[in-house]
Amino acid sequence: MQQVNDYELGEVLPSAEIDQIQDTALGIAQVPGLMVNPPYVYCDDGVNIKVGPIAGMMVSNNPNETLATSGESTITPTLASSTMYALYAYNNGGAIGFQLPGYGTAPPDGALVFEDGDAAHHFLGVIKTNGSGAIIPFVQHGRSVRYIRNTASNTELRVLGGTGEGSDISFTDVNCGTLVPAFARHVDLQVVWSPKRASGFELLSLRTNGITTAGAELVLQNEGLYGSSQPADDVFSYFIPFVLDATQKLEYKVSDADCVASIYVVGYDF
Repeated sequence: MQQVNDYELGEVLPSAEIDQIQDTALGIAQVPGLMVNPPYVYCDDGVNIKVGPIAGMMVSNNPNETLATSGESTITPTLASSTMYALYAYNNGGAIGFQLPGYGTAPPDGALVFEDGDAAHHFLGVIKTNGSGAIIPFVQHGRSVRYIRNTASNTELRVLGGTGEGSDISFTDVNCGTLVPAFARHVDLQVVWSPKRASGFELLSLRTNGITTAGAELVLQNEGLYGSSQPADDVFSYFIPFVLDATQKLEYKVSDADCVASIYVVGYDF
């Protein structure tokens, strides 16, 4: 273990010790591939990925050199349908290049800085395609991702509410892993449900998968908007931040099988 030296206030340090301190600081700061101020990333047309300016990315084979982009970069990849991809920046012959390997084969490391096992590739974010191979539009700033899709006319973000779904009266798993990468736990949901009852009240309950402690669920109640009754076909919509477990699942239930619920993933943070 390296010894830590003690110095007195006002003490003049020998030049050799100053050089050693500087060398140690450089070794920490000049991590191969490290990026200064990671850029924004977005796709608004299902085809082109836009990456904001990169102020400086340290090069893996020469930590004294940094690369930068002066403006917005555009990537137009050919992608498979219903697939999650990881986006990386790397040194491509002295300029910043981009790669999009499948997330399952080239995930980021635990710190979400590099590709796992390859410090030459700096992790930028995750791209998800729909059943037609188009990119699901999104915008990412820092570690916050929001899908920019109208849930009223698109089912791409729906994780519950297909045929025969949404009316379970006991807690049932809902898998969000098709839209949320494995490293993300905080998810933003849009919950849409119809109590299908003209009087009294119904409940929709959500909880993190596996947490069965009494009172740990989030409960939505329809009564109160119309007093003791409301139109039988009325629909309620809520935007809710929620926490997933390590399997990317949550659980839901409704108080009566006549209720119909749909859940959409509209974004996540990591």
